[in-house]
Amino acid sequence: MGIAIGAAVPVLLSALGANVSGKRTAFVYLLIDVLGVVIWGCIFYAVNAVVHFDFMDTTMTTVSIALANTLFRLATVVALMPLIGLLEKLVCMLVPDNSESSRERQKMDRLEERFLQHPALAIEQSRQVTDAMAQCAMENLLAAMALVHQYSDKGLPGRGGDRVHRGPL
Repeated sequence: MGIAIGAAVPVLLSALGANVSGKRTAFVYLLIDVLGVVIWGCIFYAVNAVVHFDFMDTTMTTVSIALANTLFRLATVVALMPLIGLLEKLVCMLVPDNSESSRERQKMDRLEERFLQHPALAIEQSRQVTDAMAQCAMENLLAAMALVHQYSDKGLPGRGGDRVHRGPL
């Protein structure tokens, strides 16, 4: 059972620089493994307290470890399948979406080194990122020009009229 949580560590490490979807995927991976350990650990040790399994004193082989891990993961999936919607809501609540800025950043995060192995794909991804950057630059330029001609405190995102200081301190 400890192997399940240990296997989630590389997934969590790879999600450090990922977008919201990547972080949610890594977190749900860990959540499923932890829930599986709690559920099956409680059941196993409760039954073992009553029945006293004979195999608890034997040393496991690599094949038996792999079989136990496979059975553990299969049983966890079957047990948690009815809770998929609840797990999705929980993960979405714990890892919220970063609104419009994250979507814009995702458009520009398409360039990856692995695309260099396929030049046609790398060129297409580069074109898409360049188009997204040009679109973003155009929107920023138009917003700046609109502020030059029609400036108001309410026109600045994140600033209210009461926060702007006018006059001596």
